[in-house]
Amino acid sequence: MSKFVIDPSSVDFNEIYADLEAYINSAPEALRWKDNYNNSAGKILKEIVAGNATFKNLEAILARREAYLMSAENRSSVVGIAQYKGYSVFRGQNARITITLTPDFTGTLDKFSTIGTVKDTDLVLLSSTPFISGQPVTIVATIGDVKEEIKTITSDRPNFFRFTRNIVSEDIDLFLNNNRVSISNKMVDAENEKFVCLSNPYGSVDVFYLNKSSFTVKYGVNDQLKLKFVNLDNRDFELTDVTLSIGTASTIEFTSNYESEESVEAIKVNAPIYSETQYVIRGREDYIKLFRLLETDVVSTNYVDVSPMVVRLYYVRGDGLLYSPSEKSAIIEKLALNRNMGLQPPEIAEAIRSKIQINVSIQTFNISGTLPQDVSAIVDSYQNELGVFIDFFDIENQIERFTDVKVARLTIGSTPWVAGQYYEPEQHVSPTVSNGFIYRVKDVLRFSANVEPVWPTTIDETVIDNELIWKCKYLERQCDPINPLLPIIPPRSTWDNATNYALGQIVIPTALDIYEYELVGFVHKSDAIEPTWPALAGASASSKVGEEVRDNKIMWRAIELVGSPTAWQASTAYEVGDIVVATDPSASDCVGLMFQAVSILGRSAGSQPSWPTTVNNEVIDGTILWECRKEDVSPKKLRNDRYYKIQRTISIT
Repeated sequence: MSKFVIDPSSVDFNEIYADLEAYINSAPEALRWKDNYNNSAGKILKEIVAGNATFKNLEAILARREAYLMSAENRSSVVGIAQYKGYSVFRGQNARITITLTPDFTGTLDKFSTIGTVKDTDLVLLSSTPFISGQPVTIVATIGDVKEEIKTITSDRPNFFRFTRNIVSEDIDLFLNNNRVSISNKMVDAENEKFVCLSNPYGSVDVFYLNKSSFTVKYGVNDQLKLKFVNLDNRDFELTDVTLSIGTASTIEFTSNYESEESVEAIKVNAPIYSETQYVIRGREDYIKLFRLLETDVVSTNYVDVSPMVVRLYYVRGDGLLYSPSEKSAIIEKLALNRNMGLQPPEIAEAIRSKIQINVSIQTFNISGTLPQDVSAIVDSYQNELGVFIDFFDIENQIERFTDVKVARLTIGSTPWVAGQYYEPEQHVSPTVSNGFIYRVKDVLRFSANVEPVWPTTIDETVIDNELIWKCKYLERQCDPINPLLPIIPPRSTWDNATNYALGQIVIPTALDIYEYELVGFVHKSDAIEPTWPALAGASASSKVGEEVRDNKIMWRAIELVGSPTAWQASTAYEVGDIVVATDPSASDCVGLMFQAVSILGRSAGSQPSWPTTVNNEVIDGTILWECRKEDVSPKKLRNDRYYKIQRTISIT
């Protein structure tokens, strides 16, 4: 018999009751409890003790079972565990209907407006839509009753707000003091000023917001957060049951049927996969290492996020060349063979060369013969590194460790601003009349056309818009971006004509669709007159490699001839990476050379801008965005898609 009155391994009522009887019967005959007949106090007490112990055991078993995703059986437990993994369980979605109708009024109806009935429930509009009386329009609606729940905010600190109205479908909207706010079901979007809505065990959502002081939208004490939603409703109906209250329908058809809430079994699969994407994100960084291993001529790589699963790799080659489209495709294929954990293959894009002048002033006790070379090596180590930060203080410390060096000081070199001059990113200028500040090229801008382009609807397809190259991608929405019925999107500017844009900006068409477009490149037009190419003058072609020639907004770099590139053409659009040869290499004395477009150039305006005198303030000048800086302060850290071409001067006294 166990040393315990009740054996810890005993679970059910009969086992525990038997343990109690065994314990009682183990006592000496004279002390033994003999009140054991049916309905006696002794028997009832044993049954009460056994029942209570059984219940406590069951509580402990349930607590252990329901604490782990794989063993939990109650839906509320599974949803709650998934939520703490950052996964928002699919709450279900009512049937959707596409309707082409002729409205009998003029005006705009907001999202979730009632536009008719289906049997005894409402027909609800899924996105804010303008209507013009007598003009046909196509809309998407769902069936179901629209409900709401309001929470009063008691603190301005970041917090989770729990809503408890159940059977909340995926069709939700959120308002702060009756103003619609941007929402997402991804925790990472909290940094993007979104209210994160995650499914909770009540069949509703918990809302989280960082409420940073820098955010545009902020809440405070006594503000109200309102959740508006369509009740989940699996109702049988026919299209003939649809009755409109805002006009006459010409066509009515099903868009999608009712989708039930995510099953417990599905959650147990999907939540861990979602949670493990943190390892995928770390695995994406391995592409940088793989790139360097596979391409030994690459001296630096870095990346930016394109989507949660895709990265765009940037590179700098030791020879300064850029990969051709076919070479990039071959590299991506090799990288894809080495990917793990279901990673998507990366994109490969050209990095932006950035020019900077570094002035080094050194005072010494005694000038060493190798000091200039040693200092040059330190400064040059920051060259050709993507996303690098040139730390003036650290470089000065390194130089001051040399024997006989008293003090070293670094400054950013600048040249006087010139009207109509071409500049590269990170170049610095000073005003024609000094004001104590210098100005760096923060971004080169290009202008959109006067007429909106015909936007492509194939993912990754590009379109040229005057000087801009837009790339099609799915519009980031609240849930599945392939679903065109979800109107909630993050802040995006709408394309505008004759407007300047910088690389990486994202726009949406004036007619909102399921796509957005990222600015991935600029189009540069060559001059009307062919540039003067570097002449060999009896030298070998290899000796001229690296020489550069400006041609309107294009910077061409000489490289040795390979294959049969097309000849340069006047007033023609070229992209970074394009290669040409002279129209007549013999006449230009450049036989054996070809020229690759290697840089982005911006041009200053005809008159000097009004320079800001506050550090980090900006001003637009022609197609250049200048930023105010101090010359003795370390340059800002470069973006991951930029690298330095450093020009240096060393002064030793």
